[in-house]
Amino acid sequence: MALGYSAEVPCLGAGDDFENASDLLEMWDLPGTLDEWLNRSAEFMSEPKNIRAVEFVANALMEYKTLDGDYVEMLVEWADGNMTDEEWRQFVSFQYPGMV
Repeated sequence: MALGYSAEVPCLGAGDDFENASDLLEMWDLPGTLDEWLNRSAEFMSEPKNIRAVEFVANALMEYKTLDGDYVEMLVEWADGNMTDEEWRQFVSFQYPGMV
């Protein structure tokens, strides 16, 4: 959807994800419809910094299979340019020495 495709295209490979999302919106009593949330997500993913952050997280997940919240938070900070490459290396070497 962020690339301008209709909602049917992402649904093709999503299995029951959209149905599950609708259930979660209802369960968590979040305001808005699924379509409104899909539009918000498409807008979010149209921003280059968010695409870059998702790429960083996806690549780390492919390599390590699982990540904790602190690692993801700092990874997004690095992807957004809020920390230098050297600060990232120092963080990882101190907090996650096996991941350097």
